[in-house]
Amino acid sequence: MKRFLLVFACLVCASVIKAQNNISYAENGVISYNSKTGKATINGVDVADESLQKYFSADDYKQFKRGRTIYTTGTVFGCIGAVPFGWCLGTMVAGGEVNTAVLAVSGGVMVGGMLVALSGQNKMKQTISKYNATLSFSPTVTFTPINPDPAPALALRLTW
Repeated sequence: MKRFLLVFACLVCASVIKAQNNISYAENGVISYNSKTGKATINGVDVADESLQKYFSADDYKQFKRGRTIYTTGTVFGCIGAVPFGWCLGTMVAGGEVNTAVLAVSGGVMVGGMLVALSGQNKMKQTISKYNATLSFSPTVTFTPINPDPAPALALRLTW
């Protein structure tokens, strides 16, 4: 039962982290960053990081690039820690002998890598938010029905 709960907890944590990685956020403006694809967009069009240089100040662009580097580093360490952690969990579920030191260290490296990656995403998000806050526009909100056919349920789409 303990093994099942441990595996279940790991799967829940992994799905939460994956769900956070799928978030596309466009904050207060026309530049947005999709963490799933790892691309920045301007007015919905994917752009290279070098193109963002003309929108950001020199310091903001450095912070954005630093956030990208931190995110990549955290992702690499998270993956490096996940391999032995998953191996140990598989061995544990199969009923084999598990080296708890390897399990603890790899789990720590994996969690640390995820935290570092989230920190890098936050740096990029802060830079984009800082730029978007300088824009003066007011978004219009429109509601349109997703399914125009009469249906027993009502669903709306929010368009910015």
